[in-house]
Parts: sequence; structure tokens; C-alpha cells
Amino acid sequence: RPETAPDQNSLHRPLRPSTLAQRPMSACAACVDPGTVWAGTPTGSDLLAIPGLTPPMPAYVATPPDGTPLIGAVLLITDIFGIGRKNPRLWCDRLAARGFAVLAPDFFRGGAFPADTPLTPAAFMPWLARFPREGVMADAVAATEHAKQAWPGVPVSAVGFCWGGLYAALLAGGDEPAVAAAALLHPSLLTKVDVDAIARPVFVGTNGEDQQVSDAFRAEIAAALSSKRFHTATQHWEAMRHGWTLRGDDTDPAIKTAAEDAFERAAGWLAVHGAK
Repeated sequence: RPETAPDQNSLHRPLRPSTLAQRPMSACAACVDPGTVWAGTPTGSDLLAIPGLTPPMPAYVATPPDGTPLIGAVLLITDIFGIGRKNPRLWCDRLAARGFAVLAPDFFRGGAFPADTPLTPAAFMPWLARFPREGVMADAVAATEHAKQAWPGVPVSAVGFCWGGLYAALLAGGDEPAVAAAALLHPSLLTKVDVDAIARPVFVGTNGEDQQVSDAFRAEIAAALSSKRFHTATQHWEAMRHGWTLRGDDTDPAIKTAAEDAFERAAGWLAVHGAK
């Protein structure tokens, strides 16, 4: 399908947040499973606060190593466990090694879902309600604008995991998309309306037995994306389970291989559609 080049002027206009009902997460045990902490040491840095936001919103920042040209910027939106965990920071570092400047905001401002909290509706739903879609989107748009100012001259894209997958989709959607491209990995809370509104090149990675993206909903996503007049792609890993790309067991060869495949596909997508 012919790809529609991003309108660079439209990327700088505010995105109107959706007020549509979200897909419920209360039954998604995998969404609140903290999984495995990976081996490795993050090499990026911590930004105390993204300018202009109240209360202050910190972020993790990773930039290309010396000698690696800057090809684009990426807003990385984590799952509910936030940037305090090592795994998303390692993802940022890997993207930086490919030539991206990466900004991973702490949308929870230190209040990410505690990894040691048992899954109960009484614990999870009040926590989730603290971060309504409109408020998160306002922060996401502000973070995107900061990335554009911090790294001018290159496109800004988004990659989101689970909870963050929704916001990567929303940033790439609507009449005035805020990003040039997006990659969604095992997204949660996503609705058909959100998918229909996507207006920039998007990659969606899914897995088997996912209460957030059932087989039927996955088919709807594929059908909706196939009708777009710009490039889209999907990839399904039936043997994997929700969350494997960001917190899967890196000592399990099958999970590690699938997670590396997902990274390569997402990074490759952004290198084609979200880079200069």
C-alpha cells in the first residue's frame, strides 16, 4: 500500500485526547505480573523533570553512543511497573545503540504499581483510576514536544508496552498525530475505535491467550490496519504470553528468542518509518 508521508507541521499541534471507554484490565492477571528482572546494567541517565509539567515528571534518557549518528527520537511508554525497573531502561539503551535518542517518562511520578502487590480488584482498580486517559495523554503530548525540542531535526516516534501500548496508539492517531510512527507490543486497554483512529505507520505485536487482545480482537485489529492508506504491520507470537517483550524470563531460550525478535521488528519499524 502507498505510504502517506507524515505532515511535519501537524506533528506539532496538540492531540485531542479520546474520552471513549477503555477496555477493562481488571481480569488481566498477566498485566500485573511483574515477571523477570533482566541481566544487564542500564547506561542512560535520569532527567529530574520534563520541563513545563506540574507536578514534575521525571524520565530516563538514553542517547546514541559516540560515533553513532542520531536518526530519530523515541518516546518509550512502559507498562504499569514504570521506569523504576531495569528492563525498560535496557530497552531504551538498545534503541539508543541503533541511533535513537530515547525518552522514557515516569508517567506515574514514582507511584507505579508495586511489583509485590497481590492481584486483587481492590488493589488494582483504585490504582488504575489515578491515571485517567486524558491526564496521561496530556503528559504524553508534553513529553513528545519536549523530545522534539531536545532533538530537533529528527522524527519522534513512540513505542508502548501493555498499558503504554494504548498511549503509543493514541499519539499516532486522530486528526493531528503527535508522532511520526508507533510500535505497540501486547497493548492493553486498546479499543477498536482507537485502532480505527490510527493515522501514522504502526506495528502491533501480539501473543497467545491474551485477555486484552483476544483472537477475535486481533483479527479486528488486522482488518482495520489493512485498510489504512499507509504502511502498517502486525506480528503474532502464539507461544508467548502477555508482557514477554518487557518482562519475560530472559533465561528461557524460547522467550529470549521471541523477545529479541520483537525488539528487532519494533526497532526496525521505527528505523524505517520514524527516522530521518
